[in-house]
Amino acid sequence: PDEALRLRLTCEDNALSRLPWEFARIGELSDNPRIAANPKLSLVRHEVLTAPQEDQIERDNFVIVSVNCNKVGRRALLKPDVPEVPDHYLGRAVEHIVVEAPTVDALRAAVRNKLVDIFHFSGHGDPAAGSAPAGLVFQTIDERSGKARPHIVSGAELWKILRDTEVSLTLLSACHSGARATAGIGVAQALVQGGIPIVVAMQHEVVESHAKRFTSQFYKTLFTGATVDEAVS
Repeated sequence: PDEALRLRLTCEDNALSRLPWEFARIGELSDNPRIAANPKLSLVRHEVLTAPQEDQIERDNFVIVSVNCNKVGRRALLKPDVPEVPDHYLGRAVEHIVVEAPTVDALRAAVRNKLVDIFHFSGHGDPAAGSAPAGLVFQTIDERSGKARPHIVSGAELWKILRDTEVSLTLLSACHSGARATAGIGVAQALVQGGIPIVVAMQHEVVESHAKRFTSQFYKTLFTGATVDEAVS
């Protein structure tokens, strides 16, 4: 009764991958008929990697980097979704870096020469359209007007920024951030294929209050020493 089960989903077909498998019903589990409602089940969308991932280097502190882009280009989110973190985790002091300006340059400066354990993004996601890849909505400053405007950052571009940080977990609290693109590659898929071991992301549009509740409970559970599977469930 205390054992849990991880379901590994590997879909070569993008259309199949985009289906909400988390809401599939498993007939024998009458109390929790949907996968997402059962704390003993977790479903992982598995990406087949061409090369093995390297072992993580031992670190003295635990570093979390947060980017919150909630006021540019589209309907403003209600408030920043900044994770609450403890002072210590797994016997290591926690350093939480909140990137105040949600720009690519600010993020690049924040992680330069830094080893990172968790990268957290909260904001809008931009689904793939035509030949344009899916991405996350950061901001950039217009040189003429000085005003902020949206800047879509693809998964490949984000990976180039994070690849030297050896980040082991990324949480993308943004619509469509976990969806495979109809052409090209999705954000989460690009990060995993680049080498980030675990990416938690949203497959479809998500209600803001639900996303905040999920991320709050996720970190609260994770920082008790639980696994990522347990925190997601």
